[in-house]
Amino acid sequence: MRHDTHKATVLTGDLVKSSALTKAQMDHAFRTLQDTAQDMAVWHEASLQFSRHRGDGWQVILNKPQYALRTALIFTAKLKSLGPEFNTYIGIATGELQHANTPDLNDRNDTVFIQSGRALETLKSMTSFAPKLAFSEPGAEAAATVLADFIAEDWTPAQAETMAQMLAPNANLSFTDLAKILNKSRQVVTRTLNAAGYQSLYLALHLLEKQND
Repeated sequence: MRHDTHKATVLTGDLVKSSALTKAQMDHAFRTLQDTAQDMAVWHEASLQFSRHRGDGWQVILNKPQYALRTALIFTAKLKSLGPEFNTYIGIATGELQHANTPDLNDRNDTVFIQSGRALETLKSMTSFAPKLAFSEPGAEAAATVLADFIAEDWTPAQAETMAQMLAPNANLSFTDLAKILNKSRQVVTRTLNAAGYQSLYLALHLLEKQND
């Protein structure tokens, strides 16, 4: 590896059916994405450099590639928690990234950005299966992404809100703690997490991240 590069993951996203959203809804979606990126900077130990991309698109850099799928799922959960009309495609790619001072990711043309963009375009061109998440290269991450996408596709806003709280690697929340945060009963929170596939996703992400540490 060259000394002026480091390994990173790029997420390139587009809002799903953005033409059906009002300007107010678009602004709300992008504020949510930007706020989510700021919150996740703590456990990525670096700014995600959230950048709006081509009108209804967005990009971030992840300093900790092992959290690529987890991060994509949190962005998805945060958006889906806003209502059934909100969702995002996300292309995921990991590779060598040159150090650069520019805060606007639209100025970057590293190979990993190109790969992430291509993964996104592949997603948007699919009509039969129509997934929302895709990893650019074949392998364990790509397989896990397909299955995680299948689970997340059916999240209701309530399930997405609950999952967004529990997916952060530094959350350390019990179901009782989460119930207090959401002002719901522990029984409701437990049923919601079970219906959203939390336990399976938790274990899959844990195993995937240990492999990539």
